[in-house]
Amino acid sequence: MLGKRKVETKLHGTPHNHIEFLKRHKVPYILSYTTSSAILKTEHEKLVFSEDRIGKLEHRLRNQIKKEIKDRVKNLVRQDHETKYYKWSKHFAEFKIRPNETVEAKNVWEVDLTKAYYYSAFQLGYISEEFFKRTLKIPKPIRLRLLGSIASIKNIETFDGDEIIYDRISDPFFRAIWHNITCRVDMVMSDIADALGDNFLFYWVDGIYFTTFGELDTCSHIAEGIAFHHNFEIHKTKLDVIKVKNMDGYLHAEIWKDGECKIFCVANKSLGKV
Repeated sequence: MLGKRKVETKLHGTPHNHIEFLKRHKVPYILSYTTSSAILKTEHEKLVFSEDRIGKLEHRLRNQIKKEIKDRVKNLVRQDHETKYYKWSKHFAEFKIRPNETVEAKNVWEVDLTKAYYYSAFQLGYISEEFFKRTLKIPKPIRLRLLGSIASIKNIETFDGDEIIYDRISDPFFRAIWHNITCRVDMVMSDIADALGDNFLFYWVDGIYFTTFGELDTCSHIAEGIAFHHNFEIHKTKLDVIKVKNMDGYLHAEIWKDGECKIFCVANKSLGKV
């Protein structure tokens, strides 16, 4: 007689509807999830959910990058600096933007640190030059997910039919590696922001925005010089306008270029990050 076999199914999307069904019928399950995927297990079934399909190449690269880091890093020291990821000019606070009011900044530029986290990891000695150069050639969607995968936090939700128990699992070693990688980028961005002075508007992760108050641009040369000093490369773009709106308790920065817009937003209380 054959024993019961657990069936594994790979699905696109999220497990929300399945979870609701299992809770309603008091069926025990274990759900583990990260920001990019989720695995739902019951006694007879295993469902794997993902918004983006992870191929064999990406799985192989994820294993390789972790091995690369473990082989190269023997005495890890966690940086004291705490990554902010963004910083706003004090001038936004001084504008005292009223609810639903918009303030425009013209003669504006964007400077991005090119593939910033990979350059940071390489400069810190976490990955070899060979692996670094290889990652720069892989498709962008894979590259964006790959390095961040080392710092994944796995959330565990266990349901016994009556109660739910929550837990979180992460690797302290790789979390510290990720912290140091982001710190190096954040410190460079902060240095550029300080050097730009009143021309600085805000930075977001690895992109910094500033105004020249006129047609002559010397600020991008300042940003470029500091980036090169820290062994980063940059890409700079002349923008049409930056519009900052105060909506629903948030500041929305609209970045306009050739009729297209991208938006960053942060709660007004975060204006203390100056």
